[in-house]
Amino acid sequence: MAPEEALRNILKLVEGPDEVEDAHALQILLQSLKTLVEKGFWSIFKRGIVGSFHKVGAECLPLYVAEFQFRYNNRFDDDIFDTAIGGC
Repeated sequence: MAPEEALRNILKLVEGPDEVEDAHALQILLQSLKTLVEKGFWSIFKRGIVGSFHKVGAECLPLYVAEFQFRYNNRFDDDIFDTAIGGC
């Protein structure tokens, strides 16, 4: 199911089927969700850098971002270790 379709279904439950066709309102909702996801990622990244990796150089920063991207994308995975070594 596409994100737009899922949001339309949620809006139909909340507002009723007649008021869902407003494309502008749907676009604003999509943008808000995207912003929340980005804030969530960067807060986890910042907490990891401050908490685990105290000094990060500019040359290694892309590697740290890639690591936290993997962690964020697999945060609901029960066995993240197997996922990590599965690519080896």
